[in-house]
Amino acid sequence: MAISPDLSTHLAIDAQGLNSLRLKAKQSPDQALKQAAQQFETVFMNMMLKSMRDATPQDGMLDSEQTKTFTAMLDQQLSQNLAGKGMGLADVMVKQLSHPISVKESR
Repeated sequence: MAISPDLSTHLAIDAQGLNSLRLKAKQSPDQALKQAAQQFETVFMNMMLKSMRDATPQDGMLDSEQTKTFTAMLDQQLSQNLAGKGMGLADVMVKQLSHPISVKESR
């Protein structure tokens, strides 16, 4: 029995994480859908944090390119942790995408 890798630490933007997600999609589409939705939630949270950081003034004495780099790394890790706990976006996406849309004919 092969041990399945934990994909929660890998983003789909990472080539290795994307290949793992593709393999998982072939083996278990429902699990892959949940994983892809969680990764989308992570990317969404990261974009939201980045927008919030960009909206704040950064003219302080301690602001430099190095602090911006470390802040971006912190935001990425924070967004992965927050999405891992779930804010609900991934759940809604899974619910929406897992059920086929039934088209009623009005004839």
